[in-house]
Amino acid sequence: MGVEHYRELFAYDAWANRRVWDCLEPLSDEQFTRDLGYSVGSLRTQTVHTMANQSFWIHFLTTGEVRHLDYADFPSRPVIRAAWDQVERDTHAYLDTMMSGELERTVLPGHWAARSRAPFTVRQGLSQLINHNTDHRAQTLAGIDRLGGETIAQDYLFFVWEAASGHANTNTVPSHGTVFAAGTASALGPASVRIDPSAVQAEGGDMSGPGGGGLGG
Repeated sequence: MGVEHYRELFAYDAWANRRVWDCLEPLSDEQFTRDLGYSVGSLRTQTVHTMANQSFWIHFLTTGEVRHLDYADFPSRPVIRAAWDQVERDTHAYLDTMMSGELERTVLPGHWAARSRAPFTVRQGLSQLINHNTDHRAQTLAGIDRLGGETIAQDYLFFVWEAASGHANTNTVPSHGTVFAAGTASALGPASVRIDPSAVQAEGGDMSGPGGGGLGG
């Protein structure tokens, strides 16, 4: 898997993110901030967590510096979306200038080195980021369904087929695609299964457990 492979994966990632945002926008502020009792809590925390995690990874891979965003700085959808769009621009700028040897560079954030974590390659870090984003999009879509909203499919092949037809665009949400009526998405699971978002931040994002958390921001 070379640089072009990761550029394509993150193009898919941006496409899928925009489809999920299209489902988030019709919700009320109360629905967006309601604690759903699972994973990191509300849809607002889900979106901030996903955005902050990607920000952590791209900033670290670009600069070597560890930076954690403060969730309190992102109280509303317009603020979160603006920050998310900037993170995606930073991601594509990093990938657009990436040389093939960068993927095999060995890295390890300092706070993980202090806890005796093993170094990993940039390739492995980017794969972790893509997997994490897919996981939290699925959790977000399940939460939207639970609140009565419409959801969509985020399958990679839908992106491939739309790209082949000339319709896939990572800058705008496609106006077509599979849409699920409320109540048809997978259920969230036990309300008792959850992760404390403050603990995710306190531990530098190094959390594991049912439903998510993630390594990063």
